[in-house]
Amino acid sequence: MKRTAAALAVALVLVSLGPTDGAAQVFYQYPDAAVVRAGEFVLGPYGAAGDNELFRFGGFARMNATKYLDLGFELLFDSADGDGRFGAGGDLKFSLFPETQAIPFDLSVTSGIGIITSDEIQIVQFPIGGIISSPFQLESGNILALYLGVYMLIIDTEIASGAFPAFSDTDLDVEIRGGIRYSLSAGPDIFVGFQAGRDAMVTVGASFWLKRQS
Repeated sequence: MKRTAAALAVALVLVSLGPTDGAAQVFYQYPDAAVVRAGEFVLGPYGAAGDNELFRFGGFARMNATKYLDLGFELLFDSADGDGRFGAGGDLKFSLFPETQAIPFDLSVTSGIGIITSDEIQIVQFPIGGIISSPFQLESGNILALYLGVYMLIIDTEIASGAFPAFSDTDLDVEIRGGIRYSLSAGPDIFVGFQAGRDAMVTVGASFWLKRQS
């Protein structure tokens, strides 16, 4: 718990040094640093609200690729400043440590690509970052986990002429994403997350395991 709190404090300092304007979000929604294991497959929906009158609904899926690597996909629809947008993204996550009881947390690095587009705007983003999570087993047998991710974002934005002046820009930014995940002994995982940095956003979602190792 102390390590997670320290990581959160460092991440908040990094975010406070970065720019705060814009309209792009890291897609990565899966609330865990642990790599999805061989034979496992998980998917789920989420809803989010944030800056720039953002309302978002999306879905994600993750599957194992190798012992230390998994692969995620995401689709979304959102409305920001009244502009309806569609998006899609994918990412790879690589675990830095083997699965062992001697290490009380999981630490992974991740990278991917995401695209948000409408008639007015196109945003392409390349996140590179790391995520840490630490699970705690409750007396009920259910799992409560804290997770925290920090990302560097390369963001390319193009606004077509029309309601807004034509605009094109490539930017570098810092984002933080964290939250709490509650895993039922039988049923889905429920998570509540937050994002800060370029944009602020709050997310509520669930993870349904079609295949899960005991």
